[in-house]
Amino acid sequence: MEPEHLDGQDALKFAGKLTAVPEFPPQPEAVPAIADALAQMIVAQEIGGEWWSPVRQVGWLIEQIFWTWSVWRGPAAMRKLYTSRFDLPVELRARSAESAWTPPEPVPVLCGSCRDSGVVKPGDQYQWCGCRQAELFRAEVPAWLDLLNRPAAPHSARAVTTPVGRTALPPLAPDVQRRIREGIAACEAERTNRKDVQVKKQNVRRPQTAPGYIGRLRHYNLVMRVSEFLERRGFKTKFLTRRPRTPEATH
Repeated sequence: MEPEHLDGQDALKFAGKLTAVPEFPPQPEAVPAIADALAQMIVAQEIGGEWWSPVRQVGWLIEQIFWTWSVWRGPAAMRKLYTSRFDLPVELRARSAESAWTPPEPVPVLCGSCRDSGVVKPGDQYQWCGCRQAELFRAEVPAWLDLLNRPAAPHSARAVTTPVGRTALPPLAPDVQRRIREGIAACEAERTNRKDVQVKKQNVRRPQTAPGYIGRLRHYNLVMRVSEFLERRGFKTKFLTRRPRTPEATH
């Protein structure tokens, strides 16, 4: 009779196959951890009138991971894939239900008119609501309604404030302002002159020169002629080692 739970050795063997999946954790403790999860998760059960042993179930799970996952997605995704076909053990389902996070209940809204803010705006001005929350808010902050209804000052009329701990700088003297303007004008003039000089340099027509390979070819022909002249008179040059002497060169 086959065991009801997955054996530890079988779990290690099948978990080791998951190392072939890309991005599987390379740490040595990853395979035993996945094997422990497989041993706790897989139990023998009957699905659709067909008996599934633990080894058959884990074989199906490994095959699905190989052919449907491009990278390793983690034990949570592995468990979700398993539960898409099989059921978890009763104790594991109870433990999951106890550890599941439940969102907190929303705070009830007592007043639907102001949404517990204490004020409403039927027109252009804010007004106190008639609820209990407005009464408490009005007792705590009596000037809150005046602050909300205060007209905003235009941008040009807003006072320029100085940061805390700093003093406003006095305005510059007229002589200093004049020298600053003169310096800015001199810099602009110098920059304009530089641009004019660069434009003139670009417009100057450069003399046409022969291509570089023509100059090298002329130099090579001149060297070869001098070398042949010296060789005919018995002088040895470096070109003797590079090309064989012709019978005409000996005369």
